Amino acid sequence: MKKWTSVFILIVLTLTTVACVNEESLPPNANATVSKTEFMLDTVVTIKLYGTDDETLIAPVFARGKELEKLLSAYIIDSDVSHINANAGKEPITVSEKTYYLINKSISYAESSSGLFDITIGPLIDLWAIDPPTGHVPTKEELAVVLPLIDYTKIQLDEGNFSVLLPDENMMINLGAIAKGFIVDEMVQEMNELGIKSAIINAGGNIYALGGKSDGSHFNIAIQDPDSDRGEYLGVLATSNKSVVTSGDYERFFIEEGVKYHHILDPYTGYPVTNEIKSVSIVSDNSTDGDALSTTTLLLGLEEGKAFIEKLDGVDAIFVTRDNEIYMTGQLASDFELTNTSYKIIE
Repeated sequence: MKKWTSVFILIVLTLTTVACVNEESLPPNANATVSKTEFMLDTVVTIKLYGTDDETLIAPVFARGKELEKLLSAYIIDSDVSHINANAGKEPITVSEKTYYLINKSISYAESSSGLFDITIGPLIDLWAIDPPTGHVPTKEELAVVLPLIDYTKIQLDEGNFSVLLPDENMMINLGAIAKGFIVDEMVQEMNELGIKSAIINAGGNIYALGGKSDGSHFNIAIQDPDSDRGEYLGVLATSNKSVVTSGDYERFFIEEGVKYHHILDPYTGYPVTNEIKSVSIVSDNSTDGDALSTTTLLLGLEEGKAFIEKLDGVDAIFVTRDNEIYMTGQLASDFELTNTSYKIIE
C-alpha cells in the first residue's frame, strides 16, 4: 500500500539553465552526468550527479537510504517502528539512535503545530486504507475507537537507553510525514562525504538540489500543477542547495459516491483536511523540515500556514489555492517563474 508518506506528489525536475556560459571555461568533465533510478520509500527515486560519469558513486547513496528505510518504515516487519508498534501497551523498545532522533524531532513538530502534526496517527491511516483507486470511509463508530489512540503526548522516550514506549495497546507510530525527508537528508550527507558537489535527488514529492549546475547556474525545479496530469507544471523555481517538498490533496485519493477523499488526514476530526489549499511547496535547507512543514501548513490552511512559516528562519513556502492563486513567503517570488496562465501570483 502506498502509505510511506502522507504527502506524495510529483515535482518534475527541469533541465534548463538560467545562463549561457563559455564551455571552454568549464572544468574537465563539467558536462558529464550519471543517473540511476530505483524503487524505494514506496516511490520511484532518481539520483542524478553532475560533473562526473562515475556510476560507482551512486550505489552507496542508495544503500544509505535503504538502510534507513528498514529502520523507519511502519510496513517493514522488523523495522524499529514496527517493533515499537507491536509492543504498544507492553514494554519499551530500544531503537537506533537515528530512529530515536526522528521520533523526538517529530514530537517537537507536534508541539509547535498544536498536535496537527502527530506521528501517532498510524491507526487512522490504516483505518482509511487509502490505496488508490480504493479506500475505506470510516463510520463514526470506527473513528470513535481510533481517535483516542492518537496522542503524541503519550509517547514515552528514554534518552539514556534510546527506548520508546507507546503506553496504550493498539497505538501506532507512522513516520510517513517526515521519514522520507529525513532519509533524503541522509542521502545528501552521504553525497557530501563522497565529495559530490552537484546533484539532484528526486524522491517523488521530495527533491533536493545539491550545489548548482556545472556552469554555475541554479537548478530549476518545476512545481506540479495540482489540476493537471502528472508532469504538467505551473511554474519553475530556481534554487541551489535547497530542499523542495510539496504536499497536496490530489495525488493519493479515492472517490466514493461522488466524494473525493485524500490522504492528508486531520488527527482531530479523523477526516481528510478541507480548506482553501490545493498544495504547499516548502523550500528549506533540509528535507526533514520540508517534509514535516508541508503537511503541517496544509493542515493549518492559508493564513495560519503563512504565519507559521514566516516565523521560521531559512524556510519559505509556495501556497496554491483552489482559486488558482499563488502566495509566496520571503523572497521566493524573485526566483519563481510562473508558466501557467491559469494561475495568478498574489503579491
